[in-house]
Amino acid sequence: MTEDIEFVGSEYEFTFTIVPHWLLEVLKPIELATYVALGQYADNKTKECWPSVTKLAKDINRSRQSTINALKGLEEKGVIEIKQRFKDKGEQTSNLYILKLVPVSRKLDRGGKENFTGRGIENLTQTILNRTISNELYSREIQEIYVNSLQKVCGYEKPTKNQWGKIYAAAKQLHEAGYEPTDIPVIAENLVKTYGVGALTPQGIVNNVHLVKGARTATNKDVNKAMDQKALEDWANDN
Repeated sequence: MTEDIEFVGSEYEFTFTIVPHWLLEVLKPIELATYVALGQYADNKTKECWPSVTKLAKDINRSRQSTINALKGLEEKGVIEIKQRFKDKGEQTSNLYILKLVPVSRKLDRGGKENFTGRGIENLTQTILNRTISNELYSREIQEIYVNSLQKVCGYEKPTKNQWGKIYAAAKQLHEAGYEPTDIPVIAENLVKTYGVGALTPQGIVNNVHLVKGARTATNKDVNKAMDQKALEDWANDN
């Protein structure tokens, strides 16, 4: 999966990981980084490797949970196969990962055209429709898409300097975490349903990205805390 290349006349030796171009269509940035990290451990023939999650998290400079989520995303999209491994006494050890150079769902018909079946077509279709903005570099154009979405859902018609700073900071955090601009309204809606409108701030969205999967029932204590935090932020922005 890796190839060592030594430049003539140079004291440096570099290792490269083969990354199929089709991955750019389906993976989030953190998933792509995780695939590359796996590649440095994979056998060139079998494409198998078994690094620990802790090691992978260190390689891509992300948290352990973010790395686990990225691995799950790779598996769901058919990019890797994950098999659990156990020691002789039944104790679980690091998983076995098998990297795929060709997606399981992608096959060629007799005319040479690609067909997509199963979950692969669902994932690829959704990705193509969304254009996977997070796979691109965080350019000014991409930044503005995130910023505009945050400004709109938070209801900031004329943001203060303080609010602008929080909007731009949240936009970058969401992009780096692999969330799409289209996820922002979903998170915002579920945030309001869960904690009330008082919790709807840029940082509130960043802190509750898990709500992209749906709202949950909030306790009175949670709601009051959110309202108090919102009041405090409004006071700070006005002064």
